[in-house]
Amino acid sequence: MLDAASFVAVLLLLLGVVALAVFVPLVASFLLDGIVAMMRGRGLKAFALAAFSTLATALAGLGLLIASRAVTHDPAGLGSTEEGLSTVLAFLAPAMCVLGVVQAFRRITGRRTV
Repeated sequence: MLDAASFVAVLLLLLGVVALAVFVPLVASFLLDGIVAMMRGRGLKAFALAAFSTLATALAGLGLLIASRAVTHDPAGLGSTEEGLSTVLAFLAPAMCVLGVVQAFRRITGRRTV
């Protein structure tokens, strides 16, 4: 049975993992759009905005992971949850990176169908 602090710690851990494994690759796909915008002579605005949002999303995910460690009174229990999530991350992070690149390609080429 989890007490309130352990529940909050696990919840923060899960949110941090989702932020790092799902949102960072999707937000980072806009970096490709920024590179294309620079090549087309539209300046650094799109690239700088994409880089800032990627950094902010990554820092938010890391902040959630650090907060989950600070909240818990049972770091060993949280460690076993982290080990279980590492298997999920081994498949989720690469898949999200591939989908992020596909999404960036679709935005760059203007295609809306697969």
